[in-house]
Amino acid sequence: MDTHTGSATTLRDQPDGMHVGSPDGRLHLRIAPVYDERCPPCEELTLWRRPASDAQPVQLAAWTSHGLGSAVRFTGEDSLVLEHQVDSRGGVYQILIDTGARTFGFHPNERPQPLDELAGWLSPPSTAWSALPEPPPLSALRRSALVITELFSLLGGGVLAAGGAWMALAADTLKDRSIGLFGLLFFGACAALALRDLLRLRAAAAATAPPPQSR
Repeated sequence: MDTHTGSATTLRDQPDGMHVGSPDGRLHLRIAPVYDERCPPCEELTLWRRPASDAQPVQLAAWTSHGLGSAVRFTGEDSLVLEHQVDSRGGVYQILIDTGARTFGFHPNERPQPLDELAGWLSPPSTAWSALPEPPPLSALRRSALVITELFSLLGGGVLAAGGAWMALAADTLKDRSIGLFGLLFFGACAALALRDLLRLRAAAAATAPPPQSR
């Protein structure tokens, strides 16, 4: 992690991560790497604020970011800016935090949001995707239309692949035989894909069918 000199004081590397404090000692940030295959690389960040010089620090927020913490700048008594690297090409995003108002934002001109919601915004991508609901099952009409379409694709691809095979074997010139071979491969692949989709539709229909009622 690179810390801008003059705007932050690096305390030291400790077993639980890198600790960074503001020059006046009121703000304290811990950045610890997280070794999780769901979100490489991840960092766990915890922010504390000391209300007075002789008071115990109070934890304000804790969150996991799916980027590398590249820079920290303390811009005032109660504010700081975090810059997180989000890809290997050096793309970054900024988090503007006001610990006095307990708000954050990603741009100076946007409306601040409660600091308690920061963890939800920066959750690892796999966590966000796993929270999405399952897509609804296909309706009977939609499934029937897909089955008919795939059947036509299977029949048409099979016929054209057979024609390509016949042309590849019976044509008199090398050019015509090459065209036949290409047709065999292309339309054979189309027929194979249509057959695969039909099998998938059949498996999905069997999975969503209600269990048989026992008599």
